[in-house]
Amino acid sequence: MSRLLYLLLALALPFALGGCAGADDGDYGDDDDVADEEEDDDDSDVGDDNDSPPANSTVSGRVIDEAGDPLAGIGVTCCSDERCINGTTATDGTFTIENLTENTYVVENLGYPNNDILGWSKFFDFFAVGTDEDFTITRDLVVPQVTETVPDIIETDEEVTESLNSIVFESGLQVDYDRVEAKLPFAAASLDNPTLGVKAVPQANWPEGGLGAWTVIEAWAFAPFEFSMEEEGDSFTVHVPLTEPLAAGTEVGLLWADYDEGILTETFMETTATLSDDGTMVSGDVHKLSLLLVATPGS
Repeated sequence: MSRLLYLLLALALPFALGGCAGADDGDYGDDDDVADEEEDDDDSDVGDDNDSPPANSTVSGRVIDEAGDPLAGIGVTCCSDERCINGTTATDGTFTIENLTENTYVVENLGYPNNDILGWSKFFDFFAVGTDEDFTITRDLVVPQVTETVPDIIETDEEVTESLNSIVFESGLQVDYDRVEAKLPFAAASLDNPTLGVKAVPQANWPEGGLGAWTVIEAWAFAPFEFSMEEEGDSFTVHVPLTEPLAAGTEVGLLWADYDEGILTETFMETTATLSDDGTMVSGDVHKLSLLLVATPGS
């Protein structure tokens, strides 16, 4: 009798387990369906989160020289931390750049009149564009032509380990740096006997964006633009004459254009500076000679 009972139990056990397994499969199947629905929902959410912002905005403006004449065929770039889009000026100096997203952009000229990288500098500014906006830069963007130049700005002799250089322009602007450590921008790197040029920028052409809490009181444009130092910690010491003296003890700063850093920070680079005792000269260290701004705190 015990053998028969054992046999019956042995025969019945697989069916019992099969029924339990089927029930579990059904339960797991329902959970899987829920999981699939949750995954579908998650996919939908992720898709919404990862959708790129609509690139349906434009920016337009006009590029001229300091005489007010339009500059045709000049490359213009608008660059943010997400994208860079370029355009070219028409015969009347105007340009339109499309497919921009909502963001803050650096705008500067890529090209120069007659491709003269040593004779012309750059405009450099920041602007914010919204979604589905046709943004117009209302003031003309002026490409500065340098008026003062000096030679022998770099030392190429590999045996020279230090070559301190002090450049004094006719305007009184002075730049101190090590010519061995100086580095030309890529576009000028192959030029023989490069020069350094500078031009005082009139107030009407000063940048309006990326200034933070500073108010510009003087501006100078250099060529080649973004003349820099090999080592990140090295710098140029600049001594900038002021058109109008400041009161003793006035807080002053130096700002300069840096394309790569500007894209990330949406501002000019800045450093504290020193005002001379008679209030006529501002001195400080900058990492690039590009568009140099002397500024005081204020809105």
